[in-house]
Amino acid sequence: MIGFPFSFLRSLRLYPWSVSPQTTTSWVNFGRWRHRPRIRRGTRSHSLRTLCDSFVSFVSPFASTRSAILIISVALLSCEKKIELPKGDADNGGLVVPDGFEVVVVADSTGSARHMAVADNGDIYVKLRGGKPKGIVALRDVNADGKADTIKYFGNYEDKGNYGTAIRIHNGYLYFSTAGEVNRIKIVPGQLVQDGAVETIVIDDYKNDKHGYEHIAKPIALDEAGNLYVPYGSPGDVCQKLNRVP
Repeated sequence: MIGFPFSFLRSLRLYPWSVSPQTTTSWVNFGRWRHRPRIRRGTRSHSLRTLCDSFVSFVSPFASTRSAILIISVALLSCEKKIELPKGDADNGGLVVPDGFEVVVVADSTGSARHMAVADNGDIYVKLRGGKPKGIVALRDVNADGKADTIKYFGNYEDKGNYGTAIRIHNGYLYFSTAGEVNRIKIVPGQLVQDGAVETIVIDDYKNDKHGYEHIAKPIALDEAGNLYVPYGSPGDVCQKLNRVP
């Protein structure tokens, strides 16, 4: 029979962000074999998710299939953090939304925003249509009220066009596009403004296209294999000989 360490999980739930070595004091009983969870002592705390993952990995080899499923399920449920969303604005930002929806205006003065990307820690990156003087906006909510307390502009790159559009976070890089290029910056974890070197990975010489150019805004997508997809529009509206002339 397997003894499940409920007091161990209760002790974890008291500490939503970190657990000190002193909180893991319960015994795990597997028949006649006992094990006391230990954490290396020191000044660095261990994340709750790391503790939970380690616990599930520890339990699995010693339990039957049915017991293992029960233990792992309860462990994972106990380790989930409840996310509290901020309250919506009284006027829902001036928008009409269905019942049950609320709107929070995070920022209302960023400039001509196109696409945006959200980091794991909640930081928001917005790509502006133009790149003069800086074409990326970084926003951070410091007090968890849903509003951007810190707004910073950055992006040391040349933008010769006026259709900057895409921005994506992928595999530790911040990808973004101008009218003619796709660039990326290496992300420094925890740092809001990503002011590292800008690497250009794709160039579209659209101004020398014999068909002309319009609709050159470039959204981007990336897959898990590292492939980059860049769609863009046609050089005209309806293939007229004289464009935009009835």
